[in-house]
Amino acid sequence: MWEVSRRASSVLRTLSSVALIILAVWVFVNRQYLIDQWAVINYTPSSEIEAIADRASLTGDSRFLLEASRTEIMDRNNFNQVCRSATTEKSAVLGCYVNWRIYLFNIDNPRLDGVKEVTAAHEVLHAAYDRMSDAERDRVDTLIAQQDLGNSKERIDGLMKEYARTEPGQGKNELHSIVGTEVATLSPELEEYYSRYFDDRSKLVQLSSKYISVFNELKERQDTIVQELDQLAEQINAKSDEYSRSQDALNSDIQSFNSRASSGSMTRAEYDSQRAVLASRRASLASEYEQIKLLIDQHNAKRNELIAINADADTLNRSINSSLTAPQEIE
Repeated sequence: MWEVSRRASSVLRTLSSVALIILAVWVFVNRQYLIDQWAVINYTPSSEIEAIADRASLTGDSRFLLEASRTEIMDRNNFNQVCRSATTEKSAVLGCYVNWRIYLFNIDNPRLDGVKEVTAAHEVLHAAYDRMSDAERDRVDTLIAQQDLGNSKERIDGLMKEYARTEPGQGKNELHSIVGTEVATLSPELEEYYSRYFDDRSKLVQLSSKYISVFNELKERQDTIVQELDQLAEQINAKSDEYSRSQDALNSDIQSFNSRASSGSMTRAEYDSQRAVLASRRASLASEYEQIKLLIDQHNAKRNELIAINADADTLNRSINSSLTAPQEIE
């Protein structure tokens, strides 16, 4: 009887050891989830963060990542302290994912409606990418590499060059976030993948297109006006050169006419005829002069319009430029 009891006790100890090993393995394998779960339990999103999550069409999985990352909206100075690369990048830094946390730059320009939502989604996708298995990451990277970027290609290529300079080795990670939040049409496989994180990705892409279009429209207006200014300048220069030649010729002919008129070498009929021709040429030249003045006025108006658009663009750029700080106080 004692032997049976001892064997039972031994079996129980063995089972307990096995259970502990299994538990330890499970904890190790799921350590990130446990860390995230603890972070979520100890984090209460602000009403603004909740509104951003709703408008960004985040799913339960991506909301979990948003909260696990203890997402915070910060003003310029605090944002730059935690997102230090913001001051070294040429492109605007609107958010960052640092040390498993998400920080969003507090942009309150109403013309850039949607920028916070897109930025939050972009950073959530960084958190998702960070938690992928190597196999899953390779699969998704391959799908993204095969994706046609359509009209977004030029812009995305420019962004990727900047990321290659400021964040070497993070190109695939960044592209994973950009494609998911900005590219309208994706392959069925990628749409299925991103559906884990967005209930309706098209709404997010619309928000992205909305604020990007503000800058694109300004850029198009700038380019159009610069082209118009160049064309006006060419016309002004060409007409001014022609006017100067015509004026020199007219002045020379007037001097010759005046000299002959003073010498009395012309008949009255010759005088009247030649004078009428010179007067007609002078009137025509005066008309050309007024046309040049009109072109110059148009050029000045276009230049002032460009100055106003440049100021508008500068205001918008300043509103998203987290690295822009106020001058230091004089003690």
